[in-house]
Amino acid sequence: MTSARGRCRGRAPTRLGTWLFTVVLGVACGLTGCYAPPSVTQRVSDAARDLNLAARFGDLEGAAALAAPAVRAEFLARRALWGGEIRILDVELQGLRVDEAGARAFV
Repeated sequence: MTSARGRCRGRAPTRLGTWLFTVVLGVACGLTGCYAPPSVTQRVSDAARDLNLAARFGDLEGAAALAAPAVRAEFLARRALWGGEIRILDVELQGLRVDEAGARAFV
């Protein structure tokens, strides 16, 4: 039977070696977790779904905060009866188009 020292060829691991291994392993794990930021289309799709979900559950102020500032008043006026006389049971995102510059999106 060989001792732990015999298996390491006579050298015990040093604290510096252990620390260095831990740092290298941490950096390697950190780099594998890097990913590209979401695309413009993905961000628009997420915002549209959040807006529809907020509107569905009667949070029109939250939904209006996700609408473009230029159309926010019209958005609230068109949905004034939601949560009162009109109750939204389901929503579906039917289409999404982002202009080439990525400045405007139509959902």
